[in-house]
Amino acid sequence: VQLAPGANTTVPIMINNITDPNGVGSATIELYYNPSVVHVTNVANGDFDLVIQNINNTIGVTSIGASKFGAGLTGSANIANVTLQAVGIEGERSPLNISILLLKNATPQQGDIPANPVNGTFFIIDQTPPSVTNPIASPDVIANVPVAYGSNVTWLIVSVTDQSAIDSVKVNLSAINGPSDFALSLYTGNVYIGQTAAPGVSPGTYYLPVNATDIWGNSNTSVNISLTVVKPTIVAIGNVTARPGENKTIPIMIKDITDPDGVGTVTIQILYNNSVVHVTNVTNGDFDIVSPVIDNANGSTAISASKIGAGLTGSAKIADVTLQAVDSDGDNSTLFIVIWLLKDATPAQNVIPANSDHGLFEIVAAICGDVNDDDAVNFADVTYLANHVMGTPGYETINEWASDVNGDDTIDFADVTYISNSVMGIPGYELRC
Repeated sequence: VQLAPGANTTVPIMINNITDPNGVGSATIELYYNPSVVHVTNVANGDFDLVIQNINNTIGVTSIGASKFGAGLTGSANIANVTLQAVGIEGERSPLNISILLLKNATPQQGDIPANPVNGTFFIIDQTPPSVTNPIASPDVIANVPVAYGSNVTWLIVSVTDQSAIDSVKVNLSAINGPSDFALSLYTGNVYIGQTAAPGVSPGTYYLPVNATDIWGNSNTSVNISLTVVKPTIVAIGNVTARPGENKTIPIMIKDITDPDGVGTVTIQILYNNSVVHVTNVTNGDFDIVSPVIDNANGSTAISASKIGAGLTGSAKIADVTLQAVDSDGDNSTLFIVIWLLKDATPAQNVIPANSDHGLFEIVAAICGDVNDDDAVNFADVTYLANHVMGTPGYETINEWASDVNGDDTIDFADVTYISNSVMGIPGYELRC
């Protein structure tokens, strides 16, 4: 039975499938219910000749006795018509449980008729839409990149309450190229959440409609979740080519910083194939504090950097990273950037949406004797190596593998003499890197 608050309805209490050939002559039942939800206000005769009732809405029980004079009732029979009134509030329910105290046939012997009760339920119809409060996107600013991770995704969150159970909570994401009926899941209590992204969506602020519906079909569509989509700030590392054993230093940059407060804090991780390349050093860039954790055993280097005072805008260098080729030519490794944290320079430390621009480290063939890496072996290399061995400023960087031309694992003036003789074409001074 379903009723609006305060409404009344009359329902029959039936005996069905009467197969006793003498029919039903008498019946006594009790109807149990929750008196804070429903009351019995009247009991009227059905198919019997005499009906007696005792209504007790204080404890929630109504007793009904019925008698049929003469021939008994067969097939189906209405014991009584009971009027029920909804006295509770929207969404409440009560069992309507029947206890069969007596059911006898219409003979002088009044034989028992076996029977089982079929109970019902009384519902007070909920006519009020759910209440939807605290609509938020966390974070409320995300980047419009195709890869959904980190600051490029957001949690849509709302609180939904109702006198009845909630059937669904959905958000229309069509404005950000998503489904029109994106379902949120119950997280805890009355809080519903769901995660989404905005790949390829034009920058701007979008208002995403919420539709909360209860089990009675009442819907609240008056609330929106505000979400701002922006072009991402980019954290980038370039492509590198190096010869076996060579060290190369490259910057890790933050580009397209449009946050008006600038970058204050960043934490990134470089992932690489440690059989191809190692990180040997990390030095400060434009930040005031840089803390690296180099873990070549696991192909990982984490870098955290902080800017004290005003944040960095436009472009900013996180750090200079020195990479060493530890494998042979022809091998390569992706330099994969993971952005763990990028926040502005305010006390609130708001997240800055960002995306990664990964790099590639390639090992190319080295030329034995090409000390200065100009792809040729000549007296320029002799001069460069001599200055390096002498410690002349400006000649610090050499290709160590290509400089050990006599193969004795030491770079000294013996190598200078050896490469000089080789360049001159003197027999026996073939290069032996």
